[in-house]
Amino acid sequence: MRRLALTAVVGSGLLLGAGWLGFGRMLASSPAGPAPSSCSSSPSIALDEERSDGGKAPDRLAGRSLQLPTGVPVGLSCQEVRRVVAQARLHFAAEPEQVDPRALADATVDWLDPHGLWSASPDAPLPAFLHKHERELLRELEGPLSPTGCRVADEAGALMSTWMAELTVVFDEAQRHAVPLPFLEAWKIAAEPAFEDRAVARPAKDLARDLGRTVGTVASSFGESLAPFTRAARERFVPTLPASLWSRAVLAAALRAYLPQIDPHGGWAPLDEETSLYEVDLEAIPPPRLWDHMVRTGLGVRIDTGAAAPIAARDLVLDVANVPTAGLSVEQVETAGDLRRGGAHDATLGGGLARRRA
Repeated sequence: MRRLALTAVVGSGLLLGAGWLGFGRMLASSPAGPAPSSCSSSPSIALDEERSDGGKAPDRLAGRSLQLPTGVPVGLSCQEVRRVVAQARLHFAAEPEQVDPRALADATVDWLDPHGLWSASPDAPLPAFLHKHERELLRELEGPLSPTGCRVADEAGALMSTWMAELTVVFDEAQRHAVPLPFLEAWKIAAEPAFEDRAVARPAKDLARDLGRTVGTVASSFGESLAPFTRAARERFVPTLPASLWSRAVLAAALRAYLPQIDPHGGWAPLDEETSLYEVDLEAIPPPRLWDHMVRTGLGVRIDTGAAAPIAARDLVLDVANVPTAGLSVEQVETAGDLRRGGAHDATLGGGLARRRA
């Protein structure tokens, strides 16, 4: 059985001066290779065929481990995207509805951006570019399996690389000028929600400045004890990627935007966001989870309700299985919180080690 180590900081416990123990190391991963993925299409058909156990559909994830998230932007090549599109269209009994190019561009922008920082913000340059080339983008996704590349995606990748370099300057400047604060004040900042819940209205440069200030304040206030988490936050909020890898990230987002348009029950996700394909909350017996509801902060995940002991409400989870939670997407956080891995789960809670069995 795979062991999971979970490091959580209890707000009230540490505010009384308990020591920092067992903070996890960051899991390294390269975004350059083809992304593992999970693809679901028309799941209602499969469910009807599988109800031979008294009406209880089998757990699609049973019998194998979920993949822990890395926080690296997922990417696909032009050929990989076209292969998935061709495979998805092959299984329809009739020609699916025509894809709306404008809706495709809008959803691509949304899927690319887990924070409201990279492409969904009002000052991001990518939406205008994709709207200008939305029909070309659609033709690229539906193109033949040939050596030709995806020119629009390549240009979008170059645009993203330049834009992210600008945001990195803003983030780093704010981080450098952050000043240390007393323990209580610094921890309050670390636990504050960092992102907008609905439509993104905050300019990206404002958000980058706020995130940089938060990370800098925590780093200067707590020093090396939180270095793995502040480092992970910076690398995930403003990742330094070449244009070629941003192009792959745009293509992966475009694929996620495309498939639901031709099949409302279909979808594609990388393996470290696999639970996003399934309505786990609607299952008769939902899988065990580390929490029910959470909010993402500049440093990790604050638990609001449904905490699995020894975690408690208002705790800030910094690490799951040695993977820092700072800068993960909502989908990656939800996969990390799924306990269908089995084994023991250790948690460092305000200096005291507690254990629960999954």
